[in-house]
Amino acid sequence: MSIIRKSLLVVSVAALCLLLVSVALADVGHVDTTVSNFSAGTVGSCFVGPSTSDGINGEVTLLPTMASDFSGGSLPSGWITQTWQSGGSVTVNGGQLTVDNAAVYGPAVTSASSIEYMGLFTNTLYQFGGFSSIDPVGLYSPWAYFTTDGTGTDLYARTTTDVALGAGYLGGMHRFRIDWNGTNVTYYIDDASVDTQAVDLTNRSPLFSDNGVGTYIIDWVRMAPYSPTSCTFESRAFDSVVTSTTWVTLTTDTYLPTGTSLAFETRSGNLNPPTDGTWTAVAGDINTTGQYLQYRVTLNGTALATPRVNSVIVQTTPPTAVTLLDLTAVNQAGGSVVWLLLGSAAAALGLIAVARRVAKRPSRLD
Repeated sequence: MSIIRKSLLVVSVAALCLLLVSVALADVGHVDTTVSNFSAGTVGSCFVGPSTSDGINGEVTLLPTMASDFSGGSLPSGWITQTWQSGGSVTVNGGQLTVDNAAVYGPAVTSASSIEYMGLFTNTLYQFGGFSSIDPVGLYSPWAYFTTDGTGTDLYARTTTDVALGAGYLGGMHRFRIDWNGTNVTYYIDDASVDTQAVDLTNRSPLFSDNGVGTYIIDWVRMAPYSPTSCTFESRAFDSVVTSTTWVTLTTDTYLPTGTSLAFETRSGNLNPPTDGTWTAVAGDINTTGQYLQYRVTLNGTALATPRVNSVIVQTTPPTAVTLLDLTAVNQAGGSVVWLLLGSAAAALGLIAVARRVAKRPSRLD
């Protein structure tokens, strides 16, 4: 085979690689899944906040009474600190609340309430997160909190009795929630109910406390009741770049506690935002045409229960050509794919340049 033919073969393979990467990118679709993604929409009376401990992935919910992701370097308004031992501290830094031989607590609740937080319990004694009364000496019942208690080898739900939940919840970030409906409390870990007990928490404060060897870390915290119990969120406009684009599917990742609901609608058009289109209810299939697509979702819940939108993906068919305008949306879905495209493009251009230089040389038979 001649050098020229070999060179052309190399160029063809490089082009094929670029094509495969382009197809992979087109299949990603347009995604809302981060705090930044959702915040680019019209939040209205809804709430956008982090859903994980990295502060990147986000969610849309009803508006809580109080919410803090500790990104501003200060405690929520009205929250107070106290130390249990000399050298104890409560610090807010790097988007986290760290409690070390100390406690931090908020205003007492007087009616049905809920506390939800992303926290890290460790294998150490006397870490607490939930509701209790507190003074300079200690915590007092009635209470309702998650705790490592005096063992440090297990996590417990404590109300009138301690209910062991397992050591598997220690040493890693988890999503904790305690709902008090005025009569009973229900404990949740990572959205799963783990215990229910009867208790009256009137005049008890939300709190986080550590009185052991390690530190207790909270990534974010929210309090309910939610108000209003219904809200509407409108997304940013997704740009397909091509005016004749047909949008075909809307895929969602959501959480729906009992008594809550979500209703999705979309509109499309060739303006940004697509005001030349009317809102149409959707349940997966969209089948609408235009360069831009926008979705809105109506959230309905109760004072203590909110639906949650974790991610929304809208896709087109046939896949639109990948251009630099697409890279922002694609990068939000998976930055490594973008680097794969750029790397493949650079490699292909290099191979083409080499092939062109080789092609100028006199050919010979092998």
